[in-house]
Amino acid sequence: MICLESFSIGFGKRTVLNNFSLRLGKKERVMVIGNNGSGKTTLAFFLAGVIPNFISARVSGNVNISENVSLVMQNPSTQFISMTVQEELAGIKCGKFGVGHLFHKNVFELSEGEKQKINLVSNLLSNPDLLLLDEPIELLDPMEAKRFTGLISKISGPSIIWLDKADLKLRGFGKISLGGSKAKSFPKKRVSQIGKTVL
Repeated sequence: MICLESFSIGFGKRTVLNNFSLRLGKKERVMVIGNNGSGKTTLAFFLAGVIPNFISARVSGNVNISENVSLVMQNPSTQFISMTVQEELAGIKCGKFGVGHLFHKNVFELSEGEKQKINLVSNLLSNPDLLLLDEPIELLDPMEAKRFTGLISKISGPSIIWLDKADLKLRGFGKISLGGSKAKSFPKKRVSQIGKTVL
Protein backbone atom coordinates (compact mmCIF):
# COMPACT_ATOMS: atom_id res chain seq x y z
CA MET A 1 0.00 0.00 0.00
CA ILE A 2 2.72 2.46 0.98
CA CYS A 3 6.41 2.12 0.39
CA LEU A 4 9.01 4.85 0.82
CA GLU A 5 12.62 3.79 0.37
CA SER A 6 15.61 6.13 0.79
CA PHE A 7 13.09 8.96 0.59
CA SER A 8 14.28 12.56 0.92
CA ILE A 9 12.41 15.83 0.63
CA GLY A 10 13.48 19.44 0.97
CA PHE A 11 12.76 23.03 0.10
CA GLY A 12 15.47 25.14 -1.47
CA LYS A 13 18.73 24.32 0.29
CA ARG A 14 16.99 22.88 3.36
CA THR A 15 16.45 19.13 3.61
CA VAL A 16 13.48 18.24 5.82
CA LEU A 17 13.58 14.43 5.58
CA ASN A 18 16.68 12.55 4.55
CA ASN A 19 16.95 8.84 3.66
CA PHE A 20 13.60 8.03 5.30
CA SER A 21 11.99 4.62 4.80
CA LEU A 22 8.49 3.37 5.60
CA ARG A 23 6.45 0.33 4.62
CA LEU A 24 2.79 0.10 5.57
CA GLY A 25 0.42 -2.65 4.48
CA LYS A 26 -3.34 -2.87 4.27
CA LYS A 27 -5.09 -1.99 7.53
CA GLU A 28 -1.77 -1.50 9.34
CA ARG A 29 -1.25 1.46 11.67
CA VAL A 30 1.79 3.42 12.70
CA MET A 31 2.53 6.47 14.81
CA VAL A 32 5.22 8.80 13.46
CA ILE A 33 6.73 10.71 16.37
CA GLY A 34 8.85 13.84 16.05
CA ASN A 35 9.41 17.30 17.46
CA ASN A 36 8.29 20.48 15.73
CA GLY A 37 10.31 20.93 12.55
CA SER A 38 11.14 17.23 12.24
CA GLY A 39 9.13 16.84 9.02
CA LYS A 40 5.83 15.34 10.22
CA THR A 41 3.55 17.72 8.34
CA THR A 42 5.82 17.68 5.29
CA LEU A 43 5.53 13.89 5.23
CA ALA A 44 1.74 14.08 5.63
CA PHE A 45 1.45 16.66 2.84
CA PHE A 46 3.54 14.49 0.53
CA LEU A 47 1.53 11.33 1.22
CA ALA A 48 -1.70 13.29 0.70
CA GLY A 49 -0.46 14.72 -2.62
CA VAL A 50 -0.33 18.34 -1.46
CA ILE A 51 3.41 18.12 -2.17
CA PRO A 52 4.39 18.40 -5.00
CA ASN A 53 0.97 19.04 -6.64
CA PHE A 54 0.41 22.34 -4.82
CA ILE A 55 3.71 22.98 -3.02
CA SER A 56 6.99 22.59 -4.91
CA ALA A 57 9.72 20.54 -3.24
CA ARG A 58 12.85 18.52 -3.97
CA VAL A 59 11.89 14.86 -3.78
CA SER A 60 14.00 11.74 -4.30
CA GLY A 61 13.80 8.03 -3.52
CA ASN A 62 11.56 5.11 -4.38
CA VAL A 63 7.89 5.90 -3.72
CA ASN A 64 4.69 3.86 -3.97
CA ILE A 65 1.57 5.43 -2.43
CA SER A 66 -2.14 4.59 -2.53
CA GLU A 67 -4.23 6.93 -4.63
CA ASN A 68 -7.11 7.27 -2.16
CA VAL A 69 -5.65 9.17 0.79
CA SER A 70 -7.44 11.41 3.33
CA LEU A 71 -5.78 13.92 5.64
CA VAL A 72 -7.09 15.13 9.00
CA MET A 73 -5.10 18.16 10.18
CA GLN A 74 -4.83 19.62 13.67
CA ASN A 75 -7.17 22.55 13.00
CA PRO A 76 -10.43 21.22 11.52
CA SER A 77 -11.74 24.73 10.81
CA THR A 78 -9.15 25.08 8.04
CA GLN A 79 -10.56 22.02 6.26
CA PHE A 80 -14.27 22.81 6.30
CA ILE A 81 -15.68 23.78 2.91
CA SER A 82 -19.29 24.34 4.05
CA MET A 83 -21.13 26.25 6.75
CA THR A 84 -23.30 23.46 8.16
CA VAL A 85 -22.60 19.90 9.24
CA GLN A 86 -25.26 18.71 6.78
CA GLU A 87 -23.46 20.36 3.86
CA GLU A 88 -20.03 19.24 5.09
CA LEU A 89 -21.22 15.63 5.13
CA ALA A 90 -22.87 16.00 1.69
CA GLY A 91 -26.33 15.46 3.15
CA ILE A 92 -25.47 12.01 4.48
CA LYS A 93 -26.83 11.68 8.01
CA CYS A 94 -24.17 9.14 9.03
CA GLY A 95 -26.28 7.65 11.79
CA LYS A 96 -23.69 5.00 12.52
CA PHE A 97 -21.17 7.74 13.30
CA GLY A 98 -23.30 9.31 16.02
CA VAL A 99 -23.35 12.83 14.58
CA GLY A 100 -27.10 13.12 14.00
CA HIS A 101 -27.55 15.65 16.80
CA LEU A 102 -25.06 17.95 15.05
CA PHE A 103 -26.53 17.61 11.56
CA HIS A 104 -28.24 21.02 11.34
CA LYS A 105 -25.63 23.01 13.25
CA ASN A 106 -23.16 25.53 11.89
CA VAL A 107 -19.74 23.88 11.84
CA PHE A 108 -18.13 26.97 13.34
CA GLU A 109 -20.42 26.85 16.37
CA LEU A 110 -19.24 23.37 17.37
CA SER A 111 -16.71 22.65 20.10
CA GLU A 112 -13.18 21.81 18.91
CA GLY A 113 -13.83 18.15 19.68
CA GLU A 114 -17.08 18.16 17.68
CA LYS A 115 -15.35 19.93 14.79
CA GLN A 116 -12.61 17.33 14.67
CA LYS A 117 -15.20 14.56 14.86
CA ILE A 118 -17.03 16.00 11.84
CA ASN A 119 -13.71 16.45 10.06
CA LEU A 120 -12.86 12.81 10.70
CA VAL A 121 -16.27 11.53 9.56
CA SER A 122 -16.10 13.70 6.43
CA ASN A 123 -12.75 12.13 5.54
CA LEU A 124 -14.00 8.61 6.24
CA LEU A 125 -16.95 9.11 3.87
CA SER A 126 -14.51 8.99 0.96
CA ASN A 127 -13.56 5.43 1.99
CA PRO A 128 -9.82 6.12 1.96
CA ASP A 129 -7.21 3.40 1.73
CA LEU A 130 -4.97 5.54 3.94
CA LEU A 131 -6.03 7.93 6.70
CA LEU A 132 -3.44 10.52 7.77
CA LEU A 133 -3.83 12.20 11.17
CA ASP A 134 -1.50 15.19 11.60
CA GLU A 135 -1.55 16.09 15.33
CA PRO A 136 -5.36 15.74 15.36
CA ILE A 137 -5.79 16.32 19.12
CA GLU A 138 -3.49 19.36 19.37
CA LEU A 139 -6.41 21.77 19.90
CA LEU A 140 -8.57 19.45 22.01
CA ASP A 141 -8.94 19.45 25.78
CA PRO A 142 -7.96 16.21 27.59
CA MET A 143 -11.49 14.80 27.62
CA GLU A 144 -12.10 15.51 23.94
CA ALA A 145 -8.66 14.11 23.09
CA LYS A 146 -9.49 10.90 24.92
CA ARG A 147 -12.79 10.60 23.03
CA PHE A 148 -11.06 11.17 19.71
CA THR A 149 -8.42 8.50 20.32
CA GLY A 150 -11.24 6.18 21.34
CA LEU A 151 -12.95 6.79 17.99
CA ILE A 152 -9.78 5.98 16.09
CA SER A 153 -9.49 2.64 17.87
CA LYS A 154 -12.93 1.67 16.49
CA ILE A 155 -12.13 2.37 12.83
CA SER A 156 -11.60 -0.83 10.88
CA GLY A 157 -11.27 0.27 7.26
CA PRO A 158 -8.17 2.21 6.21
CA SER A 159 -4.53 1.99 7.12
CA ILE A 160 -3.66 4.83 9.49
CA ILE A 161 -0.62 7.04 10.01
CA TRP A 162 -0.85 9.25 13.10
CA LEU A 163 1.82 11.97 13.26
CA ASP A 164 2.44 13.65 16.62
CA LYS A 165 5.02 15.18 18.95
CA ALA A 166 4.21 12.76 21.77
CA ASP A 167 4.15 8.98 21.97
CA LEU A 168 0.48 8.44 22.77
CA LYS A 169 0.98 4.68 23.16
CA LEU A 170 -2.02 3.88 21.01
CA ARG A 171 -3.03 0.24 20.96
CA GLY A 172 -2.33 -1.52 17.68
CA PHE A 173 0.04 1.16 16.37
CA GLY A 174 3.67 0.62 15.43
CA LYS A 175 6.14 3.47 16.03
CA ILE A 176 8.61 5.40 13.93
CA SER A 177 10.84 8.19 15.22
CA LEU A 178 11.76 11.32 13.28
CA GLY A 179 14.05 12.41 16.09
CA GLY A 180 17.01 13.37 13.97
CA SER A 181 18.23 9.83 13.29
CA LYS A 182 17.28 7.33 10.63
CA ALA A 183 13.72 6.17 11.10
CA LYS A 184 13.21 2.80 12.72
CA SER A 185 11.75 0.01 10.65
CA PHE A 186 8.03 -0.52 11.13
CA PRO A 187 7.36 -4.02 12.38
CA LYS A 188 5.12 -6.12 10.18
CA LYS A 189 2.00 -6.52 12.26
CA ARG A 190 -1.52 -7.05 11.05
CA VAL A 191 -4.22 -5.20 12.98
CA SER A 192 -7.47 -7.09 13.35
CA GLN A 193 -10.74 -5.42 12.41
CA ILE A 194 -12.95 -4.14 15.22
CA GLY A 195 -16.33 -4.48 13.56
CA LYS A 196 -18.30 -1.55 12.25
CA THR A 197 -17.10 2.00 12.64
CA VAL A 198 -19.12 3.61 15.42
CA LEU A 199 -18.16 7.14 16.40
